[in-house]
Parts: sequence; structure tokens; C-alpha cells
Amino acid sequence: MKKLLFIIASINFIFSQSPININKQEVLVMPNEAVVEVFGMVCSFCAYGLEKNLSNIDNINSKKYTNGVFVDIDNQYLKIAFQPESQIDYKKIHSLITDAGFTPNAIYSIEKDELKQHTVDKTGKMKSMKHKHDHGDSHDHGDSHDHDNM
Repeated sequence: MKKLLFIIASINFIFSQSPININKQEVLVMPNEAVVEVFGMVCSFCAYGLEKNLSNIDNINSKKYTNGVFVDIDNQYLKIAFQPESQIDYKKIHSLITDAGFTPNAIYSIEKDELKQHTVDKTGKMKSMKHKHDHGDSHDHGDSHDHDNM
């Protein structure tokens, strides 16, 4: 019986995560996390500043990653871990990243066992849609920013 429960739990875990491609890197989106593609992160100072600002978001799971935030400078994305069953404020995440001088391209999360992509349209409204897998994903991440404005 224990083996059967373990197998069911393992299968559920495998199917509850979804891969996306960011900068030609496969990134797993896990339940209770937001993965954000961010243009303009070029140094460890960038990563530290974003990590510090984002670690103050409501419902963050500070036990995961460094204060709830993982930053991958090389591949231009970050992950934010949230407490189970908590609401994720995508607009707040977008705003904090933008205010820090970076460009959040898309925010990915799993909602009701479905991979969602959240973006801000030209009018400033947050829109969410089912993510379409694109295996040829490539972006120009040459954006930069001024450290003095952080």
C-alpha cells in the first residue's frame, strides 16, 4: 500500500510541473512558484537587488531558495516561491521588477494544474492565458540598466 501511495504521489508531482524555454534554457515551473523572464539582469548586483525587493512580497515562502527568490542571471529569469494555496499578485511582481529598472517579459505559473502565462498589455492591464509551448524560443536579452537608479 505504501508503494502504491508513493507511486501515485510521484506521478502527481511529475505532472504538476511544466517546462518552458527561456533563453534556450529549459526551466521547470513548479506549483506555488512564479517564473519570470526578466530582460536586463547582467550582474550579481542586479540579482541581489531584485532578490531583496521581491523577497518582501506577501505570501512568499522564504524557506525556499534565498528568502524565497532564485535568480539566474545567465539565463535571464527568476523564480519566486509562494506559500501553498496563496494568491500570487502578478501585477505587484511586474511592478517591482519594472521599478527596479528591468523588463519583465512574462510571468509563468501553474494554476489549476495548467501552465499560465501572465503579461501586461500596452494599456497596462495584466492578462493571463494558457501558455502555448514554443520550443524555438529565443529573445534578445541585450537590455541594460543604470545601477545608480536602483
